[in-house]
This record gives sequence, C-alpha cells and structure tokens, in this order.
Amino acid sequence: MKNRDIVKKLNEFQNLKTREKESGIAKFPVRVGFAIQKNIRILEEAYKPYLASLKELQERYNIQENTLPEDYPSNFCKDIEELLEIDNEDVNLEVFSLEDLERCQNLTLEDQEVLFFMIRE
Repeated sequence: MKNRDIVKKLNEFQNLKTREKESGIAKFPVRVGFAIQKNIRILEEAYKPYLASLKELQERYNIQENTLPEDYPSNFCKDIEELLEIDNEDVNLEVFSLEDLERCQNLTLEDQEVLFFMIRE
C-alpha cells in the first residue's frame, strides 16, 4: 500500500466515523467495527514514517503552515509526489466477509466505497 493510499484511507475512515457519530446510529456490527478500528491503528502506524518525512521536507523547503500550495517550490512538490508513491509492503489490513457488510445498517454508497477494499473474496 502506497503512502498516497494510506493518507486517503485514513481520511476516509475519519469521515466515516464522523458521519456515523453525527447520525447517532451505529451503522456497523461488532465484526465490521472491530475491523475498521484495527485498520485505523495499522494505517496510523504506517503513516508515522510518512509524516516524519513530510515534516523534514517542510523544514528543508521552509514551508510554513500559512504557505499556500501555489507558493510551494516545484522541487518540494516533486519530493512530495515521490514520498506519496513509496510502497509500504508490510501493511496487513483486517478484512471481513460480504455477509458481515450486509448486516450493516443504513450504509450509503460512500460508506460502501470506503469499506469495499476490506471485503475478502
């Protein structure tokens, strides 16, 4: 799994958790909820080296919080792209069956899209 995918999945999981909390309805049975929480922890661990490298790049190119993306040096953007393409081969995510997912309540298409990669065939 590439760094790009890890960042994307962490954001998607955060949005999923927020939508579930805002709805006030538990959408996930225990098995699916457990898999989601476990995968969040696994992805957060895989994200740590990416974040450290990102901070190094920001320091090297003197990128401040208020720096707009259009003001980034082109080499910084190139280095970020390289960083996002690094593959993390030992990311072993928890999976569940389609049957487990079918027991979920009130899943939107967006929810299903976020969880689709976790279904074992």
